[in-house]
Amino acid sequence: MDQIKILIIEDNFITLREIEIRIKQMGYMNTETAVTGEEALEKIETFIPNLVVTDINLGKGIDGIETAKRIRQKIDVPIIYLTAYDDDDTLAKANINEPYAYLVKPLQERDLRISISIALYKHKTDKKIKELVATKDRFFNIIAHDLRSPFNAIIGFNDLMINNFDKISDEKKILFLKNIHKTSLNTLKLLENLLVWARSQSGKEDFDPVIFELNTLIFDNVEFALNSAKSKNISLDFENPSDVIMVFADLNMVNVILRNLISNAIKFTPHQGKITITIAEINNQIRVTIKDSGIGISDENIEKLFKIDQNFTQNGTDNEIGSGLGLILVHEFIEKNNGKIWVQSKIDHGSSFNFTLPKSIPSE
Repeated sequence: MDQIKILIIEDNFITLREIEIRIKQMGYMNTETAVTGEEALEKIETFIPNLVVTDINLGKGIDGIETAKRIRQKIDVPIIYLTAYDDDDTLAKANINEPYAYLVKPLQERDLRISISIALYKHKTDKKIKELVATKDRFFNIIAHDLRSPFNAIIGFNDLMINNFDKISDEKKILFLKNIHKTSLNTLKLLENLLVWARSQSGKEDFDPVIFELNTLIFDNVEFALNSAKSKNISLDFENPSDVIMVFADLNMVNVILRNLISNAIKFTPHQGKITITIAEINNQIRVTIKDSGIGISDENIEKLFKIDQNFTQNGTDNEIGSGLGLILVHEFIEKNNGKIWVQSKIDHGSSFNFTLPKSIPSE
């Protein structure tokens, strides 16, 4: 309960203190108070609550309903309304913000306790449902669009070749075959990510952390990606340290992480570009950095990269297809291995994708 933060908004100081004391007696010790809507809006800039308890009629300034509306615009938080009135008009106005409870004064401690408990639980459940719906929607969007488009391209090139084979020059035939090959490879990568993601969502993706040498895994992934990089004349370098770097993680998951991040770097780096991979030890963690000279990402879109419900995708510099699914997998697998990922980027100046894994040494 100490981690639950509750904001109480009430213009009557005596009532405010009474509610705060009752809530703390329930075990919710991390509280903040405000006597006006304006004060509450200022406080949520630094105090991010897990629950808001607000009186509807706040006297001066904006009322509790408008305050709740503005708070919900900034953060996703459940609202409990307090009021001395239970008429239909007040209820109708209150319901605009979809409150989790509506309590009439004078408050009964049992009602307040139950309302807080239900609001916190229901909000947590609602978030899970939203994530599941977003996951389902993303899955069907990928199947409907990101898989259909490349197959249409492959079929289109094949139809041209079949129906006009004798009329097409050898140069164009080679060009069509290259396009079919490239599109097929990109589609295969997408299918592989879909299968891995489906297993992870169904709980069938085994988590088996072991001690292994990270240098070799990175080197193998670089070797695997060299042909893709060479097709765009991209320099792909791994600055392999002389020391053997050991980590404790799930080898298959780290392989998926590296494959996706290196593939993305190639996808969004133009011809003649450069990609560099480095390893460093920081605070008993191993940090891997994949830096490219690509098109970069805006600050607004960086925030969307790892969120299933944001649906941010863009095609590569050679119009390679992208679903955004790879980065969602990367984020999920890094967190599962007790690591963190962050991005540094600037439009037209490239990106650096950094992630950490727990350090391990051979003697362990």
